[in-house]
Amino acid sequence: MSTARQADKDVAIVTRNRYGALVLNAASVLFVDVDYPKIKPSGLWDALVLPFSQSRREWRKAAAREITTILALHDELACAGEGKELA
Repeated sequence: MSTARQADKDVAIVTRNRYGALVLNAASVLFVDVDYPKIKPSGLWDALVLPFSQSRREWRKAAAREITTILALHDELACAGEGKELA
């Protein structure tokens, strides 16, 4: 069993159900699915190279930094607080 604490309070507990699956028990939780816009390749070679392109990786890193900045400004959005994982 794992517990997430914030300000010396238990805010979430991870338990196992009778099938062995992990279950998150929390009063409130926010799951975010970030979808990146599709980049259309201009040909076969571009389609093969695009997943490995440096500019695409940099764009995704910038998007991740922006999300991290938003979460840092709004600590109430981060259940475990400041990006900490469940202990």
